[in-house]
Amino acid sequence: MKNHSESVSTSLNRGQGVCEHFLYKLSRVSTDLTGAQRELPDLAAAIRAIRRTERLLRRPIQLALIGESNSGKSTVANLLLGVNILPTLQIANTRVPTLICHGLEPAVAAVMDNGETLPLASKTPTSDKISYVRVKLPVAVLRACEILDFPGLSDPLLGYESASMFSHRIDAAIWCTFSTQAWKESEALVWRNVPARIREYGLLALTNKDRLNAKQLAKVKARLEQVARPDFQDVACLASLDALKALNGDGHVQEDDAWRNSGAADLHEQVGRLMLEMRLRRLRKAQSLIGKIAGNALDRFDTALAG
Repeated sequence: MKNHSESVSTSLNRGQGVCEHFLYKLSRVSTDLTGAQRELPDLAAAIRAIRRTERLLRRPIQLALIGESNSGKSTVANLLLGVNILPTLQIANTRVPTLICHGLEPAVAAVMDNGETLPLASKTPTSDKISYVRVKLPVAVLRACEILDFPGLSDPLLGYESASMFSHRIDAAIWCTFSTQAWKESEALVWRNVPARIREYGLLALTNKDRLNAKQLAKVKARLEQVARPDFQDVACLASLDALKALNGDGHVQEDDAWRNSGAADLHEQVGRLMLEMRLRRLRKAQSLIGKIAGNALDRFDTALAG
């Protein structure tokens, strides 16, 4: 029986090993420079820059789930991690974004607009003062990839506007669209106003494909290929609930055929490619920054020696 938690780690952690190798080298350089700083005080700026580069490279990729109301975002989040993990609190699922990140112990808290963090209990803070709900879980893959589940963007009663997304740090996004009314003009309009740096790493997830018969699904896929595919890196077609049913309670795939037929395996492969591309881009930027730091340091030393 296939261990789904391992398959999740493989996809969401794609490319992490390459970054870790570079980080190991950076750490050694930082240690050596720190040891030489007493004799060479001018190294302080280079050391700070290298440490900042390390922090940026270690920062988890934040994958946002976006879409209109009832488009299956929370189900896709659970599917990516293999279990039903999102809190059942209504405020967390409908009113404000939910950030799923790593923690040594499970915990749910409200992060307020002023930065204050309040544990969520029976008495919940007023939702209009909450920036997001943070769910911490001891799931290893969340060290490398956090999931940010947004409320539906089209429900005026919730008071959440698409522009509010941009106050959060987002690296990549999956737009979820419901199969029977996939990729309406209202969705396209919101997506095309998303910053280009996010759209560059975007996937389109067609949810609940089982609501369509084979002929209808083929027609929808052909239309998406024409009108939506140019705006995304890839398109995944999911029978989301079937995918979750293919799992047992501890995150193992118990029905391989159902898992593949649901589209879940394809989704994980697509997300994996996205993660790899993002991490390689981060690595290239880090390497370029370190090269500039070294060049600037050498220029300063040459100037000092010439004087």
